[in-house]
Amino acid sequence: MSLNTTISIATSGLRATQSAISTTSNNIANADVAGYTRKTAVQTTVVSSGIGVGVDVSDIRAEVNEALERQVNSALGKSAKATVVSDYLTRLTDALGSTSSDTDSLADALDGVFDALQTLAISPDDESAANSVVSSLQTAINAINGTSDTIQSLRQSADGDIGDAVTDLNASLKRLADLNDQVVQASAHGQSTADLRDQQMQELGTISGLVETSYFFDAQGRVQVYGPGGVQLVGSEATTVSFSTASNVDSSTLYGSGLSGVTVNGKDITSAIGSGKIGGLLKLRDDTLVDRQAELDSLASTLADALNEAHNAGIALPPPNTLTGTANVAAGDAFSATGTLRVAVMDGDGTTQSMADLDLSAYSTVGDLATALDAVSGVSASIDADGHLVVSTEDSSLGIGLAQLSGGVGSDAESVSGYFALNDLLTVDQSGNLALRADIASDPSKLALGSLTTDAGATVGDVGVTAGDASVATALSNALTDDQGFAAVGGLGARSRSLSEYAADFISLAATTASNASDDADLQSQTADDLSASLASKTGVNIDEETAQLSILETSYQANARIISVIQELYDALLQMVGQ
Repeated sequence: MSLNTTISIATSGLRATQSAISTTSNNIANADVAGYTRKTAVQTTVVSSGIGVGVDVSDIRAEVNEALERQVNSALGKSAKATVVSDYLTRLTDALGSTSSDTDSLADALDGVFDALQTLAISPDDESAANSVVSSLQTAINAINGTSDTIQSLRQSADGDIGDAVTDLNASLKRLADLNDQVVQASAHGQSTADLRDQQMQELGTISGLVETSYFFDAQGRVQVYGPGGVQLVGSEATTVSFSTASNVDSSTLYGSGLSGVTVNGKDITSAIGSGKIGGLLKLRDDTLVDRQAELDSLASTLADALNEAHNAGIALPPPNTLTGTANVAAGDAFSATGTLRVAVMDGDGTTQSMADLDLSAYSTVGDLATALDAVSGVSASIDADGHLVVSTEDSSLGIGLAQLSGGVGSDAESVSGYFALNDLLTVDQSGNLALRADIASDPSKLALGSLTTDAGATVGDVGVTAGDASVATALSNALTDDQGFAAVGGLGARSRSLSEYAADFISLAATTASNASDDADLQSQTADDLSASLASKTGVNIDEETAQLSILETSYQANARIISVIQELYDALLQMVGQ
């Protein structure tokens, strides 16, 4: 082997060692950079005519553990989902309060109504007691409506966050597609793609944190990414994921009915998304928070039904001049009832001016009943333009009262007053919120606390309703404490509970769900951290190992340099010999 060949071999060794030193130096510099993997200069023997003639660096290779990388990405998606669910449910429970906290809860508000009604039942003529009932009712209504507003606000926030997450997803998909192009170009020019692969994996981690993925690297180094439902998100280029945020969200706004789904090339993949931040937000918007609203609606409707049933059996003193129903009816609607309805016209003191007992089985339509009511002396009855039954006295100085003596309307034997909602205490306003009847809210004396006499021998001139009668006030308080039948809804099974107990169940379920979500978020986060740490330990940079490797490379560099120096000395000696 000639001296020229030897010096060429040593020179190639210097170049290879220089490349390895540069790679090691880069490893040390990037040791604390997230997602950076340890790089190795791959050296290959150069062979000519079957004889080794030096060394070359054929590639800069990254440490890779594909199985662990996939586990990390899957864990990132689960952690992101669990974290966003926990954050939202914590916000909900913070707004709800707790049955054991110092702040008032829904259950506390309902208990406050019961206490006020009990006081009023003892002292029905006490104006301050009536005011207290109205105030406590308004507090309870505000608590229910406020909770509903909170739930819908969270749903709207989740919907907006989905839009932001989809925007982030599209940006990441585009960056990954650009990286794929850079990898192909680098490979075509014989350049290392190790650092580009790190960046590809970083983007895959970002994407996996938003939505679950599957992926593989093709022969050219492109990463092909597939999302929920098998849709391709990244191939030769990035696919655009579509989503439209809602301008307003209320309890009637649902997925498919006012709320957008997530689509790819026109295909709706919403139901297929089970992981990532987007998966968690969809679960909140379309399932978890919808369940909480359904449970709250069950509480609100049962509260309204129970109090309205009791209030419709009552009459205020002085009696109201007009009773206007809120149930929508038409004159031709079928009417099926049994028993007897008492109708009385009274003065301001409750003394009967006229009275009639109507046989309800004699009327087959709503119009028939209205006609019969209108025929009672001193009474005017009709169905107004809004489709509501209106019963009033012909003399505006007198008042009207109804009493269900027996039977009732329909299979539930509901009172006529209750069926037409002539004397409801709670109503639903135009925004769908529970509301205290406006005239009672402004004048608590219009609370119906007593009831029209059901005495079979009652006649004109008798007292129709007695001052100090608290029978309906007692019935209202009993409505709050008596067990009510609640159907299974949301996460609450069918049960028989008082209203305040059901409210406590609602709050307890929300708190338990939030606590479980927090525990799951902690677990998934720890799992993701542990897997990421394991991946870093296997593919990341160890400063001690790199320092040791640097010493080896230093020795190798010095050895190759020494060979070149020796060859130079031999050349000098040869030249001297030739010169002599």
